[in-house]
Amino acid sequence: WTVFADGLLVPHSVMPVKGGAYVCSATEFLFLADTDGNDRADERHVVFSGFGNADVHHMIHALRWAPWGELYFNQSIYINSFIGTRWGKRRLNGSGVWRFRPETERLEVFARGTVNPWGHAIDRWGQSFITDGAGGQGPHYTFPGAAFRSAVGASRTMPGLVPGKPNGTGCELLSGRHFPAEWRGSIVENDFRANRTVRYKITETGSGYSAKEVETLIRSSRKTFRPVDLKVGPDGALYIVDWYNAIIDHGEVDFHHPLRDKAHGRIWRLTAKDRPLVERPNIHGAPVEDLLEYLKAPEGYSRTQAKRELSTRPRDKVLTKLESWLTGLSPEDPELEHHYLEALWLYDTMNQPNEKLLRKVMLSPEPRARASGVRVLSHWRDHIDKPFELFTTAINDEHPQVRLEAVNMLREIGSLEAANIAIRALRRPVDQWLDYAIWLTARALRDAWLPALQSGKEVFGGATDHLRYALEATGDPRATERLVALLRDSKISENDTPNVAKTIAALGKASEVDHVLMLADKKPSLLIPIAEGARHNAAKPDRAVSVIGHLTHGDRTVREAAAELAGIWRVTGADDALTDRVRDARDTSELLISARALARLKQFDRLARLASSTQSQNIRIAAVAAWAEAQPAEARRPAVEILASTSKSENIEPIFEAFINRESGASQLAKALEKSRLKEAIAITGIRLVRASGREFPELIAALNKAGALKPVAFDLTQHEREDLLAQAIKSGDPKRGAEIYRRKSMACALCHQVGIEGGKVGPELSSIGAYAQPAAILDSILSPNNDIKQGFETVIVTRKDDTTIAGILQRRSDSATIIRDPANNIVAIPNVDIKKSAKSLVSLMPAGLTATLRKDELVDLIRYLTKLDGNGDARPLSPQGK
Repeated sequence: WTVFADGLLVPHSVMPVKGGAYVCSATEFLFLADTDGNDRADERHVVFSGFGNADVHHMIHALRWAPWGELYFNQSIYINSFIGTRWGKRRLNGSGVWRFRPETERLEVFARGTVNPWGHAIDRWGQSFITDGAGGQGPHYTFPGAAFRSAVGASRTMPGLVPGKPNGTGCELLSGRHFPAEWRGSIVENDFRANRTVRYKITETGSGYSAKEVETLIRSSRKTFRPVDLKVGPDGALYIVDWYNAIIDHGEVDFHHPLRDKAHGRIWRLTAKDRPLVERPNIHGAPVEDLLEYLKAPEGYSRTQAKRELSTRPRDKVLTKLESWLTGLSPEDPELEHHYLEALWLYDTMNQPNEKLLRKVMLSPEPRARASGVRVLSHWRDHIDKPFELFTTAINDEHPQVRLEAVNMLREIGSLEAANIAIRALRRPVDQWLDYAIWLTARALRDAWLPALQSGKEVFGGATDHLRYALEATGDPRATERLVALLRDSKISENDTPNVAKTIAALGKASEVDHVLMLADKKPSLLIPIAEGARHNAAKPDRAVSVIGHLTHGDRTVREAAAELAGIWRVTGADDALTDRVRDARDTSELLISARALARLKQFDRLARLASSTQSQNIRIAAVAAWAEAQPAEARRPAVEILASTSKSENIEPIFEAFINRESGASQLAKALEKSRLKEAIAITGIRLVRASGREFPELIAALNKAGALKPVAFDLTQHEREDLLAQAIKSGDPKRGAEIYRRKSMACALCHQVGIEGGKVGPELSSIGAYAQPAAILDSILSPNNDIKQGFETVIVTRKDDTTIAGILQRRSDSATIIRDPANNIVAIPNVDIKKSAKSLVSLMPAGLTATLRKDELVDLIRYLTKLDGNGDARPLSPQGK
């Protein structure tokens, strides 16, 4: 691999263009055809610049022509777009992918989510893949309507193809004759944090794909090698954009930092040894006949650019030549079906429907061609005779990818007839992609089929299983009446009943919830899904008292569900049975659930008695924690008594959390601690939990320091002290000992951060931190985590209407709930109707005092361990020099 260009300020992308030229910057160079087909260069050559400032990342980028003439481009996470078009208003909050039809000016959202969608590639059969620069899930198979992590408003999301893999920048599908045959169809992307470029093998799997990392194509020992984009050029070589910077952070590190390199951005060219480059195609000004022959080229670049050029030529001439070209195709050509598809895409690019060719492609023996034909059918449906017959054929196709395309395209049509056809995909086996697409279609088209159902019309051909699936998918209260009717008529299978019960409990009226409670009398395990649903429903059933009888059930999970429901519905007469549960329970979760139910019933006298010294420690902790969540002022003295009398820190966390998560709780506990003494371990646990809450409680921290006689470690080291500590890490730090320190339970590092496939996701992934962060920055982040909080990991504090709070990292906001990841790495969904307010905190979830218990040599070892993490498992030098 060799340097192709050098000296770029902010290289972000590389785009090969006609005549062998390249554009590399925070821009993309595109060819837009004039709508009347005239070949006017000043109207065809347009530079789209969408680079945002450092705080919002790039706004619009990764522009990519689809083979059928649409333009796709990505939008990053901190952008909200509200766009008025001739087709109506379009909106995309947060990250996602847009698609644009130049000649009609139709703009649509193609997919939503991924934390920082960076690259987008389309394979030779028209299937899309994108990469995420911050999500750590490898390539993402993407289709219309797909939603991924961080998608705003999405009730359900899909994973990437390789969860746990590094963040990826750029995305290209290898094609053509230059690289080895086994590389063709592979996806290449950059692991910029680990200073390498990676190849993934892509394999068809059901209606979608699987991916596997097979090799590292390029790796540099220089931490300044930051590959951020890559594309195959007209000569068949792979061109890789290198940002060339040791510092990659946007908002966390000042742009004037002296270690930032502002002059050496470059492009590298990767070629295969002993293999000739491809002859550059002659696109601009070439005869139509020659351009049509490029549609047979093995190189995707040549085929796409030929279609772009043909779309600018006089239509009648191109169409005449195209008919002759089709007639001249050899039936013996092994690529015949792909040639037909390329011709179909050219007709689509020119917006010239050809029903005969479309029907031919949709009957192709190649299922991938049939799948792509379905998408073209959706573009031409107003010009095709009986298009729904073709959609019906596709929805019954033996290949799942054809069915997937049909479901997605029918969703875009948005009619009752479209919904009735799409749901038939359930007649055949479904995988994760088909299940998602059918679910999304049933939900998106509910206003087309639900009113018809309510008016007495038959929908979905009367298939009960299909109706049940669609009703559950809606998340609409209008669905529950029909679901109850299906249950009454015994038309719901035993396997499906729990999900139906959960849906009715979440959305139904009191009388409808009564019906599923009646079923739970015979099958108590149904209380578990009923409790899950009832958390978000204010309706109280008349049969609520029936849950009391299940508080003594032999299955703990059933008892817990019954206790939770007794609290949610405030069941009169449940107090005695709940008190017995607190006394008899042995599991911590059952203790807390039963005690919280008593608190909801306002049985504070009972909780006070359960918190007395005559009870066991576990009972006292559960009782005080539940009491403090409702009445922190009254519960503070017994809480301090428990804290002062224990030396084991593992079990007392619920008490601290109860006070911290109540608006006035921290100050109440601080006052109660004024004249108390705590064991050191208890005080340290309290301080860790306070600092991990994402809020500033200096009064409580001071009280805990005093009560535990702690001597806080000074984190404001002088520059000389920092340099000395880092020098020791280089010279004598032991990464093996550092790894052991990192994994200590008291440190909680592994609870929040992921290394490899292990660890949590509350904090940034650390598998390659040594490759992208300077040692000084790592030390700063340990000692002063609040100084520079990484984008996407800001603490969000949600206050419920009952004044309890929960802090964590925002995952996304769906149409019904705010979903966050709490400090314990749990995903928590808070219904939007229960939220009083939500705000970002300036305090990191990473506690500033985590290293308070470490000796200096242990801190040195910990830093050494972190600086050696490069995502590859091999050592990296701490000094800025490299090979």
